[in-house]
Amino acid sequence: MNYINEKIILIDGSIYLYRAYYGLPNLKNKLGQPIGALYGMISMIKKILKKYNPYYIAIIFDSGKCNYRSQIYELYKKNRNKMPDDLYVQIPRIKKILKKMGLSIFSIEGTEADDIIGTISKLLENQGRKTLIFTNDKDMMQLVSNNINIIHVSSYQRFDPYAVYLKYRVFPHVISDYLALVGDASDNIPGAPGIGKKAASILLSQFYSIEGIYENINNIKNMNFFNKNKIIKSLQNNRSKIFKYHKLTRINTDIKIRFSIKDIKLKHQKSYY
Repeated sequence: MNYINEKIILIDGSIYLYRAYYGLPNLKNKLGQPIGALYGMISMIKKILKKYNPYYIAIIFDSGKCNYRSQIYELYKKNRNKMPDDLYVQIPRIKKILKKMGLSIFSIEGTEADDIIGTISKLLENQGRKTLIFTNDKDMMQLVSNNINIIHVSSYQRFDPYAVYLKYRVFPHVISDYLALVGDASDNIPGAPGIGKKAASILLSQFYSIEGIYENINNIKNMNFFNKNKIIKSLQNNRSKIFKYHKLTRINTDIKIRFSIKDIKLKHQKSYY
Protein backbone atom coordinates (compact mmCIF):
# COMPACT_ATOMS: atom_id res chain seq x y z
CA MET A 1 0.00 0.00 0.00
CA ASN A 2 1.20 3.52 -0.78
CA TYR A 3 1.38 5.76 2.31
CA ILE A 4 3.37 8.55 0.65
CA ASN A 5 0.91 11.32 1.57
CA GLU A 6 0.68 10.37 5.23
CA LYS A 7 2.45 12.52 7.79
CA ILE A 8 3.47 10.62 10.90
CA ILE A 9 5.26 12.42 13.72
CA LEU A 10 6.79 11.00 16.90
CA ILE A 11 7.87 13.58 19.47
CA ASP A 12 10.49 13.06 22.17
CA GLY A 13 8.34 14.54 24.92
CA SER A 14 11.01 14.73 27.60
CA ILE A 15 13.21 16.92 25.38
CA TYR A 16 10.36 19.35 24.83
CA LEU A 17 9.37 19.27 28.49
CA TYR A 18 12.76 20.47 29.72
CA ARG A 19 13.19 22.89 26.84
CA ALA A 20 9.86 24.52 27.69
CA TYR A 21 10.62 24.63 31.42
CA TYR A 22 14.03 26.27 31.11
CA GLY A 23 12.71 28.65 28.47
CA LEU A 24 10.10 30.05 30.87
CA PRO A 25 11.32 29.06 34.36
CA ASN A 26 9.56 31.78 36.35
CA LEU A 27 6.18 31.94 34.64
CA LYS A 28 3.28 31.53 37.08
CA ASN A 29 -0.48 31.96 36.96
CA LYS A 30 -2.52 34.26 39.21
CA LEU A 31 -2.51 31.64 41.93
CA GLY A 32 1.28 31.51 41.94
CA GLN A 33 1.37 28.07 40.35
CA PRO A 34 4.20 27.36 37.87
CA ILE A 35 2.98 27.18 34.26
CA GLY A 36 6.15 27.85 32.24
CA ALA A 37 6.61 24.27 31.05
CA LEU A 38 2.90 23.97 30.35
CA TYR A 39 2.69 27.16 28.30
CA GLY A 40 6.00 26.56 26.52
CA MET A 41 5.36 22.95 25.58
CA ILE A 42 1.83 23.51 24.33
CA SER A 43 3.08 26.44 22.24
CA MET A 44 5.83 24.31 20.69
CA ILE A 45 3.46 21.44 19.92
CA LYS A 46 1.00 23.84 18.30
CA LYS A 47 3.84 25.15 16.13
CA ILE A 48 4.62 21.62 14.95
CA LEU A 49 0.96 20.95 14.19
CA LYS A 50 0.68 24.14 12.17
CA LYS A 51 3.96 23.70 10.31
CA TYR A 52 3.70 19.99 9.48
CA ASN A 53 -0.05 19.27 9.64
CA PRO A 54 0.39 15.60 10.59
CA TYR A 55 -2.29 12.95 10.21
CA TYR A 56 -0.76 10.79 12.91
CA ILE A 57 1.17 12.05 15.94
CA ALA A 58 2.34 10.74 19.31
CA ILE A 59 4.31 12.23 22.18
CA ILE A 60 6.56 9.83 24.05
CA PHE A 61 7.82 10.46 27.58
CA ASP A 62 10.43 8.79 29.76
CA SER A 63 8.88 7.05 32.75
CA GLY A 64 11.45 8.40 35.21
CA LYS A 65 12.00 4.89 36.59
CA CYS A 66 15.18 2.83 36.53
CA ASN A 67 15.75 0.78 33.40
CA TYR A 68 18.08 -1.97 32.24
CA ARG A 69 20.80 0.50 31.22
CA SER A 70 21.20 1.63 34.84
CA GLN A 71 21.71 -2.02 35.80
CA ILE A 72 24.42 -2.43 33.15
CA TYR A 73 26.23 0.77 34.15
CA GLU A 74 25.39 2.31 37.51
CA LEU A 75 26.70 5.75 36.46
CA TYR A 76 24.37 5.93 33.47
CA LYS A 77 22.77 9.41 33.45
CA LYS A 78 24.01 10.02 37.00
CA ASN A 79 25.27 13.43 35.89
CA ARG A 80 21.70 14.66 35.54
CA ASN A 81 19.98 16.61 38.27
CA LYS A 82 16.71 15.50 39.78
CA MET A 83 13.69 16.92 37.99
CA PRO A 84 12.74 20.27 39.60
CA ASP A 85 9.59 20.04 41.72
CA ASP A 86 7.96 22.96 39.93
CA LEU A 87 8.39 21.09 36.64
CA TYR A 88 7.17 17.77 38.01
CA VAL A 89 3.87 19.24 39.24
CA GLN A 90 3.09 20.55 35.74
CA ILE A 91 3.37 17.20 33.97
CA PRO A 92 -0.12 15.79 34.72
CA ARG A 93 -1.79 18.95 33.44
CA ILE A 94 0.46 19.05 30.35
CA LYS A 95 -0.49 15.47 29.46
CA LYS A 96 -4.16 16.19 30.09
CA ILE A 97 -4.17 19.19 27.74
CA LEU A 98 -2.22 17.31 25.06
CA LYS A 99 -4.81 14.53 25.15
CA LYS A 100 -7.62 17.08 24.88
CA MET A 101 -5.85 18.42 21.80
CA GLY A 102 -6.24 14.97 20.28
CA LEU A 103 -2.65 13.80 20.68
CA SER A 104 -1.65 10.33 21.86
CA ILE A 105 0.71 9.94 24.83
CA PHE A 106 3.05 6.98 25.37
CA SER A 107 5.04 6.17 28.50
CA ILE A 108 6.06 2.73 29.76
CA GLU A 109 7.40 2.21 33.27
CA GLY A 110 11.06 1.27 33.24
CA THR A 111 11.43 2.02 29.52
CA GLU A 112 13.19 5.01 28.00
CA ALA A 113 11.44 7.16 25.42
CA ASP A 114 14.24 6.31 22.95
CA ASP A 115 13.28 2.64 22.98
CA ILE A 116 9.57 3.35 22.61
CA ILE A 117 10.22 5.72 19.70
CA GLY A 118 12.66 3.25 18.17
CA THR A 119 10.19 0.37 18.35
CA ILE A 120 7.23 2.35 17.00
CA SER A 121 9.23 3.92 14.17
CA LYS A 122 10.55 0.52 13.04
CA LEU A 123 7.06 -1.02 13.23
CA LEU A 124 5.81 1.78 10.99
CA GLU A 125 8.77 1.37 8.64
CA ASN A 126 8.02 -2.35 8.32
CA GLN A 127 4.53 -1.34 7.19
CA GLY A 128 6.02 0.86 4.47
CA ARG A 129 5.28 4.12 6.28
CA LYS A 130 7.52 7.16 6.69
CA THR A 131 8.03 8.83 10.07
CA LEU A 132 9.46 12.09 11.36
CA ILE A 133 11.02 12.01 14.84
CA PHE A 134 11.39 15.33 16.68
CA THR A 135 14.33 15.21 19.08
CA ASN A 136 17.74 16.64 19.95
CA ASP A 137 19.08 13.28 21.13
CA LYS A 138 22.01 12.14 19.00
CA ASP A 139 21.34 8.52 20.06
CA MET A 140 18.27 8.68 17.84
CA MET A 141 20.39 9.23 14.75
CA GLN A 142 20.85 5.45 14.62
CA LEU A 143 17.16 5.14 13.69
CA VAL A 144 17.48 7.29 10.58
CA SER A 145 16.75 5.64 7.24
CA ASN A 146 15.07 6.54 3.98
CA ASN A 147 11.75 6.07 5.82
CA ILE A 148 12.68 7.51 9.21
CA ASN A 149 14.03 11.06 9.40
CA ILE A 150 14.83 13.23 12.41
CA ILE A 151 13.87 16.87 12.86
CA HIS A 152 16.17 18.76 15.24
CA VAL A 153 14.08 20.40 17.95
CA SER A 154 15.66 23.85 17.91
CA SER A 155 16.90 24.27 14.33
CA TYR A 156 14.25 22.16 12.55
CA GLN A 157 17.08 20.71 10.48
CA ARG A 158 16.03 17.46 8.85
CA PHE A 159 18.35 14.46 9.05
CA ASP A 160 18.18 11.75 6.43
CA PRO A 161 21.01 9.17 6.15
CA TYR A 162 23.25 11.49 4.15
CA ALA A 163 22.74 14.41 6.58
CA VAL A 164 23.73 12.10 9.45
CA TYR A 165 26.88 11.18 7.54
CA LEU A 166 27.76 14.81 6.90
CA LYS A 167 27.51 15.59 10.62
CA TYR A 168 29.17 12.50 12.13
CA ARG A 169 31.12 11.02 9.20
CA VAL A 170 29.45 7.68 9.82
CA PHE A 171 26.12 6.38 8.61
CA PRO A 172 23.15 5.85 10.97
CA HIS A 173 23.55 2.09 11.44
CA VAL A 174 26.88 2.60 13.29
CA ILE A 175 25.94 5.65 15.39
CA SER A 176 25.60 3.44 18.48
CA ASP A 177 29.11 2.05 17.87
CA TYR A 178 30.40 5.59 17.31
CA LEU A 179 28.94 6.87 20.59
CA ALA A 180 30.32 3.88 22.50
CA LEU A 181 33.79 4.85 21.29
CA VAL A 182 33.68 8.65 21.62
CA GLY A 183 31.28 8.77 24.58
CA ASP A 184 28.07 10.65 25.17
CA ALA A 185 28.35 13.28 27.90
CA SER A 186 24.59 13.83 28.08
CA ASP A 187 24.15 10.21 29.24
CA ASN A 188 27.38 10.15 31.30
CA ILE A 189 29.01 7.61 28.98
CA PRO A 190 32.76 8.33 28.93
CA GLY A 191 33.76 6.36 25.83
CA ALA A 192 37.29 5.11 25.20
CA PRO A 193 40.13 7.41 26.36
CA GLY A 194 42.09 8.89 23.49
CA ILE A 195 39.61 7.95 20.77
CA GLY A 196 38.08 11.07 19.30
CA LYS A 197 35.43 11.67 16.68
CA LYS A 198 37.81 11.54 13.72
CA ALA A 199 39.49 8.30 14.78
CA ALA A 200 36.14 6.66 15.54
CA SER A 201 34.71 7.60 12.16
CA ILE A 202 37.82 6.31 10.34
CA LEU A 203 37.76 3.01 12.23
CA LEU A 204 34.06 2.45 11.64
CA SER A 205 34.29 3.41 7.98
CA GLN A 206 37.02 0.79 7.60
CA PHE A 207 35.72 -2.00 9.84
CA TYR A 208 31.93 -1.30 10.02
CA SER A 209 31.32 -2.05 13.72
CA ILE A 210 32.99 -2.36 17.13
CA GLU A 211 33.18 -6.12 16.59
CA GLY A 212 34.85 -5.50 13.24
CA ILE A 213 37.37 -3.15 14.81
CA TYR A 214 38.43 -5.76 17.35
CA GLU A 215 38.58 -8.50 14.73
CA ASN A 216 41.00 -6.29 12.79
CA ILE A 217 42.82 -4.60 15.65
CA ASN A 218 46.21 -5.81 14.38
CA ASN A 219 45.57 -4.08 11.05
CA ILE A 220 45.14 -0.65 12.64
CA LYS A 221 48.91 -0.24 12.86
CA ASN A 222 49.01 -0.27 9.05
CA MET A 223 46.48 2.56 8.76
CA ASN A 224 47.51 6.12 8.12
CA PHE A 225 46.22 8.32 10.92
CA PHE A 226 47.53 10.19 13.95
CA ASN A 227 48.18 8.48 17.31
CA LYS A 228 47.31 4.99 16.05
CA ASN A 229 49.50 3.27 18.68
CA LYS A 230 47.72 5.18 21.44
CA ILE A 231 44.36 4.23 19.92
CA ILE A 232 45.31 0.54 19.71
CA LYS A 233 46.35 0.60 23.37
CA SER A 234 43.08 2.28 24.40
CA LEU A 235 41.08 -0.33 22.49
CA GLN A 236 43.03 -3.15 24.14
CA ASN A 237 42.75 -1.71 27.66
CA ASN A 238 39.07 -0.78 27.45
CA ARG A 239 37.54 -3.65 25.48
CA SER A 240 34.98 -4.73 28.09
CA LYS A 241 34.00 -1.12 28.83
CA ILE A 242 33.49 -0.30 25.15
CA PHE A 243 31.20 -3.30 24.66
CA LYS A 244 29.35 -2.29 27.82
CA TYR A 245 28.93 1.27 26.54
CA HIS A 246 27.59 -0.13 23.27
CA LYS A 247 24.80 -1.85 25.18
CA LEU A 248 23.89 1.59 26.54
CA THR A 249 24.02 3.51 23.27
CA ARG A 250 22.12 0.96 21.20
CA ILE A 251 18.39 1.69 21.03
CA ASN A 252 16.11 -1.29 21.60
CA THR A 253 13.69 -1.40 18.66
CA ASP A 254 11.93 -4.55 19.80
CA ILE A 255 10.29 -3.74 23.13
CA LYS A 256 6.92 -5.25 23.99
CA ILE A 257 4.27 -2.68 23.16
CA ARG A 258 0.66 -2.78 22.06
CA PHE A 259 0.54 -0.48 19.08
CA SER A 260 -1.66 0.22 16.09
CA ILE A 261 -1.41 3.14 13.68
CA LYS A 262 -4.98 3.96 14.67
CA ASP A 263 -3.74 4.67 18.21
CA ILE A 264 -1.87 7.79 17.10
CA LYS A 265 -4.33 9.37 14.68
CA LEU A 266 -4.71 13.08 15.47
CA LYS A 267 -8.25 13.27 16.75
CA HIS A 268 -8.99 16.99 16.39
CA GLN A 269 -7.45 18.10 13.12
CA LYS A 270 -6.64 21.84 13.30
CA SER A 271 -8.84 22.39 16.35
CA TYR A 272 -6.18 23.95 18.56
CA TYR A 273 -3.92 25.97 16.27
